[in-house]
Amino acid sequence: MVTATHAANTRATPERTAQVLFDPETLPLQSPGARVLSVEPSWPAQGSKMTFKVMGATVEARVSEHRLPESLTLVIQSSAAATTVRHRFERLPDGGTRLEKTIEMGDGFFNRVMMALFLRRQLRGEVERGVKVADERASP
Repeated sequence: MVTATHAANTRATPERTAQVLFDPETLPLQSPGARVLSVEPSWPAQGSKMTFKVMGATVEARVSEHRLPESLTLVIQSSAAATTVRHRFERLPDGGTRLEKTIEMGDGFFNRVMMALFLRRQLRGEVERGVKVADERASP
């Protein structure tokens, strides 16, 4: 298994952080260039899906484990591979949140190259932009 993790803090509560992160309207703020194509009305409920386009690829995200406000796990399916993305929300003593996001991919040379060249940097950027958006929207 090939993995990468990045974490950052926000002053928003875990509940608000999760609400902001999984709002389809904030996806382009977290992943510049992403465009939402469709979202099931129950998103981000267990089993629900959101389809989006990023870097020319159409991607489907399915909620595989919903334990908000503590965690949420997505399976991201593209034409190239299936990737598991785990989000953990830890409540900090000041009421804020430590967001930890982990990407997991199957073993293999291609996945190692993708992780080394692209996904680690993408992960870091998405987490940092995500907590920034959560900070900006800390109050509902």
